[in-house]
Amino acid sequence: MKNLHNKFFVIAFSLLHVLNFFITNAYSYPTGISGRTKMSTTSGCGSCHNFGTYINAVISGPDTLIKGAFAQYSITITKTNSGKGGMDIAALKGTLDITGSGNYLKILNGELVHQNGITFTGSITINFQYCAPNIVTTDTIFATVNAGYQGRWNFVPEKIIVVKSSIGIENNISNAQIYELKQNYPNPFNPNTVINFQLERTGFTSLIIYDILGKEVTKIVNENLTAGNHKALFNGSSFPSGVYFYRLESAKFVSQKSMILIK
Repeated sequence: MKNLHNKFFVIAFSLLHVLNFFITNAYSYPTGISGRTKMSTTSGCGSCHNFGTYINAVISGPDTLIKGAFAQYSITITKTNSGKGGMDIAALKGTLDITGSGNYLKILNGELVHQNGITFTGSITINFQYCAPNIVTTDTIFATVNAGYQGRWNFVPEKIIVVKSSIGIENNISNAQIYELKQNYPNPFNPNTVINFQLERTGFTSLIIYDILGKEVTKIVNENLTAGNHKALFNGSSFPSGVYFYRLESAKFVSQKSMILIK
């Protein structure tokens, strides 16, 4: 009976040891975890880290983008305590990609997280790619960083991005004599092309993209514009190859042309 009791004690102790290992390590997420930014929670990495100022970071990149456009951003992490660094980066409306990040990041549930604990001393800058949504809006990139699998974590100041509809106005001439829609350039294109047009009068103007079946794809201009020369960017990265039509309407002027997206 005594031997049986000893065996039971050994088995129970072993199970407790395994359970303790699981508890202390299962929440360390050495290969990253999503859903820890302010976009999802105010708890941060509190499940296995302590909040602290031993680690900080800042997100850098353009403050303004044309809708649908891609741009490179970076996060610079600084830590004063020991332990490998990690992060979770999320975009409220746009999409994120690991392009330019080397072997540091991976995509998890649409967010960017570390592939493995990142070894660095002092600070490190890691690049990533952001694609603006295909609408006129304001977007936000959130991030949370940590150091040491059971160390400190901190929220990163949000990066606000203004998403606009067009590149803007070129050589604005208030006394323009005609309305004109020009052929896009380049054509064929992949993935960006520029559409130039001229307005005789100030007024509400729309520039709409249609697919080969005549279905509206997107509005790249839908606002009041001043008389003069304008140009707008169309980004076709999220659309399949094929023939598309762009149609300009302003006052009583209507004009349409075709363009070819080749990937």
